[in-house]
Amino acid sequence: TCASSVSARDLAVLCMTKNLAPPPRQGTDKELIDWLQLQGTDANTIEKIVEENYTLSDILNDITKEDLRCLRLRGGVLCRLWHAVSQYRRQAQESSATED
Repeated sequence: TCASSVSARDLAVLCMTKNLAPPPRQGTDKELIDWLQLQGTDANTIEKIVEENYTLSDILNDITKEDLRCLRLRGGVLCRLWHAVSQYRRQAQESSATED
């Protein structure tokens, strides 16, 4: 079939030209892709993050700003993602403080 003759890279390039997120690979974190899309992240950035096998939990709980820099993301994307991560962590910290 036509679809089977298209490589994953070609499919990712096609998605990027249409500014669509690449289809999730087997074993990728669909929640991560959905969250990245909610942050306004472009397909190229999503692909970079997915290629590193990050999960949504990794991003929200463990990643550092330096880790994001190492992905060589565009500055604005890095700022938006780091802001969203920081906001999530603040809210999680506040909710755990009120539970104590």
